[in-house]
Amino acid sequence: MAIVLYSSFKRIATDETLLEEFQYIQKYSRLIHLLQKERGLTANYISNKTAENRVNLENARSNTNEQLGIFANTLDASDTSSQITQIRNQGDQGKATPSSTTKDYSLIIYRLIRTLSTNSFIENFHHTPQYLIVENLISTREHLGKLRAYITTLLNNEISSEKDSLYIDSENSYYLAAKENLLVILGQNYPEIAQEITMSNTIKRTENFVQMYSENKASNLTPNEWFRLSTQSMDYYFSVQNKLDSLIEIKLTQNIKSTQKTAAILSATTLLVIATSFALLVKYLNLFSSRISTLNIKMKSILSTNNFRIEIYDTNDDEISEISNSLNTLLKFTNSLIEEKDRLASRDKLTNLYNRHKFSELFALELERYKRHGTIFSLCIFDIDFFKKINDTYGHMIGDEVLVKLSSEISKNIRTNDVFARWGGEEFVLLLPSTTIQSALIFAEKIREIVEKISFTRNFNVTISIGATEVTQADTQDSLIIRSDEALYESKKTGRNKVTSK
Repeated sequence: MAIVLYSSFKRIATDETLLEEFQYIQKYSRLIHLLQKERGLTANYISNKTAENRVNLENARSNTNEQLGIFANTLDASDTSSQITQIRNQGDQGKATPSSTTKDYSLIIYRLIRTLSTNSFIENFHHTPQYLIVENLISTREHLGKLRAYITTLLNNEISSEKDSLYIDSENSYYLAAKENLLVILGQNYPEIAQEITMSNTIKRTENFVQMYSENKASNLTPNEWFRLSTQSMDYYFSVQNKLDSLIEIKLTQNIKSTQKTAAILSATTLLVIATSFALLVKYLNLFSSRISTLNIKMKSILSTNNFRIEIYDTNDDEISEISNSLNTLLKFTNSLIEEKDRLASRDKLTNLYNRHKFSELFALELERYKRHGTIFSLCIFDIDFFKKINDTYGHMIGDEVLVKLSSEISKNIRTNDVFARWGGEEFVLLLPSTTIQSALIFAEKIREIVEKISFTRNFNVTISIGATEVTQADTQDSLIIRSDEALYESKKTGRNKVTSK
């Protein structure tokens, strides 16, 4: 029973990790989709500079910027934003052609796709069929997006050469191959969705037009009509991914709840067996001497307090002492099982800090204490500057060393009632009870200086950016997190390695 219970808690931790990684992939995939859309609209606008096309392009850019902002702390967003801005400026200033713009956007998208496929943060999700589905959906949209941009340009310019036909044939073959791989994996896991894609009239019309155009047959669509049709197809593929996202997220959540229920039943059963055994033993041993009476009192105390750390001492060498020793073994096993359960449920496996779930529980208690008694507290969120560069330069083992050593050094310098947790990736949170924002800023500056002086295996140093805020009566957990995160973003935006409050 102990092995089954341990496996249940381990499964909960694994599924929670998968869910966190999957939610990261959802956001990343949306960023790629928005860049694909912006690429097509940019090529269309350069070929046909109408007011309507300009409005559509500006809306797409705004959506891309908003999604890119989500990754400000985890993605190499500064370089990506800079490259996108440069491409936009060249297009707006008339220094780019549809072809060069398409190529420049495609290089950024390719780099993002490659980063997704090698990102260690989602190493568990990489090995699931759901990841292969997402990967092939992105690839299918990418090849279709290139066809959209290229054919739109040709239609706007009313030209087409043999070289153009060869390119369209080549890109179309890549698109069809990616789609075929997608349908195979979907057929094995979500056959009804695979059937929906196969029967989609929008997809069929788009593919038929591409085939006709590559064969130099008469086009029955204007450039804008073709652009709308192909965009509908790309949006359709993205809607398929959104539908799959919902199914996968629901399934993972159900798995976690089901395993938690099983673990709770097993825990209750284990405790019931122990309690029943104790009760029967107490009833039997009441027939014996004062030693039995003493043993009885201790066992009742254990049952009433659920304190399984108590030990029963008996130095005699007889059957009663053997019973005491056996009970001690059972108590130690029970206590270790409970402690392991609590540790698995509340600790981050790499840094041994509180995990996000446990932090949220303690955060809620502190907020409730403030609402009832007015006990002030402050919240700090911080992450490691240029952590992705450390992983890329030295490898993920050194990156893990940075996370572990930083967590250890900070833990040595906080108070016993402070709550320090790993929020996700290279991001951490620190709850400071009975602390005003002025004191929190002084303490945060101290933490920043401590981190700056840490030396690592490869003789490099790291810095952190910190955002801090103080609770108010109107606050919720979400509003405090958002305000601290905004302060962190301001620290990043204004140079990193600093503390900002909001």
